[in-house]
Amino acid sequence: MKIPIAADLRVRHRLAAEHVKMMSLNRPGRVEVALSSADLRAYTVAVSTPTFVKSADGGAPEYAQGPHVFTIRLPIGWPYRKSPPVVAFSTRPVAHVNVFAGGNVCIGDWNPAEDLRSLTCRVIRLILLDGGTFNFKSPADRDVAGFCSRCAKERPHGVASIGELLGDGRGEAAGEGA
Repeated sequence: MKIPIAADLRVRHRLAAEHVKMMSLNRPGRVEVALSSADLRAYTVAVSTPTFVKSADGGAPEYAQGPHVFTIRLPIGWPYRKSPPVVAFSTRPVAHVNVFAGGNVCIGDWNPAEDLRSLTCRVIRLILLDGGTFNFKSPADRDVAGFCSRCAKERPHGVASIGELLGDGRGEAAGEGA
């Protein structure tokens, strides 16, 4: 299906605006965002923070320093078609109940009005095992559900908060907004 020219212009304008917001997340040495495609439809995000990743042998989650790298890819027709962005880890996936064993992230209820910066912050929270990110009703990986249940009650020792990672040094998430 061909997208009408007016809609195409709106998409290009939104992609350009989203690009500016995405680049505002860059925090050298902590969060690094890079454009992965010339058409502004794919980003690679590297988050350098300790967290727990899925074990290579299916055992208990393992503590890993990072960087934890994921990609966000926008489908053709985004945001006018109701297809959500595809988010997947390219490094060993985080031990999270909503991350499939192969690294794809279940982003849950997605709204086309959600900007990419907010989605990226949601995935960063997921990396940080933030208790508010767990959806136990629809698990992508039941093997780590017990571990995530404990994380929902108390942040694992050595894992930063979103404010510490994206903040301005005072633990505030500098306009993080999501």
